[in-house]
Amino acid sequence: NRTMLMYWWIGEGVLPDKGKPEDAVKEVLAEFTKLNLIEPIENNRKVEPTSYRMLLFVHSSVLLISKEMGLFDKDQKPAMKQSDLNKVCLVEGSSSLPEARPYRMALAVAYDYIADIETVFNVSERFPDFIFNWFSRMKELKVLYLGTWERTEREIEVDSYGLMNDLSSMTKLRFLSFQGISTIRSISGFACKLPRLIILDLRGCYNLEQLPDDIHNLKNLVYLDLTGCNALEGIPMRLSWLDNLEVLKGFVVTSEREIACKLSHLKRLPKLRRLCVTVDRTNFGLEDLLKAIDGFRSLEKLKVLWTTVTSLSKKQPKRLIGPTSNLSLPPTLRKLYLLRFPDRKLPNWLHPQNLCYLENLHLGSSRQLKVFSDSLPEMPSECNVKVLRLTCLRSLKVDWLELKELYFPQLRFLEVYECPGFSFSP
Repeated sequence: NRTMLMYWWIGEGVLPDKGKPEDAVKEVLAEFTKLNLIEPIENNRKVEPTSYRMLLFVHSSVLLISKEMGLFDKDQKPAMKQSDLNKVCLVEGSSSLPEARPYRMALAVAYDYIADIETVFNVSERFPDFIFNWFSRMKELKVLYLGTWERTEREIEVDSYGLMNDLSSMTKLRFLSFQGISTIRSISGFACKLPRLIILDLRGCYNLEQLPDDIHNLKNLVYLDLTGCNALEGIPMRLSWLDNLEVLKGFVVTSEREIACKLSHLKRLPKLRRLCVTVDRTNFGLEDLLKAIDGFRSLEKLKVLWTTVTSLSKKQPKRLIGPTSNLSLPPTLRKLYLLRFPDRKLPNWLHPQNLCYLENLHLGSSRQLKVFSDSLPEMPSECNVKVLRLTCLRSLKVDWLELKELYFPQLRFLEVYECPGFSFSP
């Protein structure tokens, strides 16, 4: 998976954390593909691949090299042993191995065997608590990947208090992943004492309820991933003080008072370029969204998913949200994904003729949307959208020629899925 590789390589220092690592990892993977080291996994629904696999002979060679380096055992499986490159893998059953026994771990600490470890990667261990005894001595650690990494769901359980207690000792840590750890309910202030942390990956921590108030102390944080943290109730205002934050996924819009940080507060983040939002609130439609993101200076990609399916009908009382007629999408925005939005019609600023900068648009899972605009354009619009996805729009009625010739004349890629009112598709 490209995202996982990017996070890992940034942590290791393989990729630069400045600029756009997303572009850098694409270049590396393209070069590997050109050399026949890997091949992309084709997906007709994607413009470019996001997953890759090794060719068989390359995989065999990597296993052999990993064995020589000490990463794999004689059976060519990952081993809980410090390799020549100062990396350690945690594998299923590691907690019962001799190396995990208290006296062996105490010896490792006493003789500073673990002082030079730079990467700890959890391959398959469900209960990695035993590694906590090393935390206070891991002064060189750059990558701590305790969570899951594969696509299949695998639950990991740890003592949350013990996990957080010695994190602040790892002053060189750049990448911290707790993905899929079910027992984490809050992130303590100790995790906010990591001066070099660039990536905090909390994906799939579905019992996580609270982020720490002093999260602003993570001065170098660039990536914060909260995707799948469905129980999240507390997002502190100081999240909007992270001046270096560029990518924020899993931000929640709700009516709960505990969510001190509102969507509109994120405009204070000068470098924020990618944002994924979950809306769990009634009476928050597309007009409210536009009002909230007004003033975002660097936003390039926005994905919004509504979990509440209440539609904004004409019978509902009008809400005073302020005028939006003079507002438009941020001029820096290139990709926009709107899923399950409650509106019956697209507001004026989202009509194709007003999308002069947008390049990628996805409208999905709306039962109410019937047309793109109130009237059919007489001339081809100035819409710049090149990639268009229309999915599960049951009521939308549009003709292919109208779509291509009038609404989206620059169209290069089109996906239509479960849109029965779409006619004359080529």
